[in-house]
Parts: sequence; C-alpha cells; structure tokens
Amino acid sequence: MRVGTTSFIYPGGWLYNVERLAPHFDDVELLFFEADGRDAFPDAEECRALAACKRQHGISYSLHVPFSRSSPLSA
Repeated sequence: MRVGTTSFIYPGGWLYNVERLAPHFDDVELLFFEADGRDAFPDAEECRALAACKRQHGISYSLHVPFSRSSPLSA
C-alpha cells in the first residue's frame, strides 16, 4: 500500500512542501489551482528541484490540474 498527500499542507510553494512531506509519504499530489498565468505552474528551476527530490526520496507525483475556462470540458 502506498500513502500519499496533497502538496499544500504548509504555507509555501510546491518545493517547500514536497521537501517536508517526501520523507513521510510515497506520493505527493501536486495541486495546480490556476490553468493560466505565469505563476500557475512551477518554473524550470523548481521543476528540476522537484525531480531531484523525487529521485532522492523515491516518491511519485500525481497531478491535480484545473480546467481552463476556455476548455470545452469546463462548460
């Protein structure tokens, strides 16, 4: 059995939370609340750090992404 959690438990960004949660969980669900905008997703540097944390702790990620307002599925 694998145990997971969502990425926003502590006040901080994706990496801040993953660094604190990874030692205790097998999977972290990365939550994305916005579908558009500059800060909607981690930048390249944070993605590299998240990948390194994944390798270091042997965790997996699942993604929770919103639908864009222009998505045909959001109607």
